[in-house]
Amino acid sequence: MHYASLDTYLREADLSPGCGLPIPVVARWMGVTPPAIRSMLRRGVLSSVSIGSTLLVSAQSLRDWHSAFEAEVKKTRKVLTKAARKSKPISYSDLLRKLGRDYNQPADRRRLGRLIEAVSAQSYLEDGALLGVWAVSKATEMPKYGVWELAEHHGLRQDSEDRAGLLARLRAEMVAR
Repeated sequence: MHYASLDTYLREADLSPGCGLPIPVVARWMGVTPPAIRSMLRRGVLSSVSIGSTLLVSAQSLRDWHSAFEAEVKKTRKVLTKAARKSKPISYSDLLRKLGRDYNQPADRRRLGRLIEAVSAQSYLEDGALLGVWAVSKATEMPKYGVWELAEHHGLRQDSEDRAGLLARLRAEMVAR
């Protein structure tokens, strides 16, 4: 059988409990390093399957992780949409609290970055708006997680526009909708 991507495989394959995936494949798909995947296995975030001395990631545990991540993306999008409607940015720590997570936990902060990047990419493709501009650092009152890279990738920044100007314009465009 052939699957176009790991997303398709996780969605469509009939996964038996012992089905495992190589750590480098999972790492590349998740956008992290193989040591990060091994850490997730040690912490029980993902489950392992081993064949002799070869450690693999349980495909079912990866499917479960992905489902939970997608649910959290939806929740994050809902919170950021509410912030946009109110025209009031939300701090990363407040956003994490609304998601039931703790800003003092490095793993939660890393997950927040992935969530905001996913929401921003999704909202741009669906609505032409980067919702991530409404989540900010308390220290700088500016976003960081993937917003600038996505704006640059999609050619949203005008020639003479600095980050503050881009942020103000993107927010104003969303409020005007």
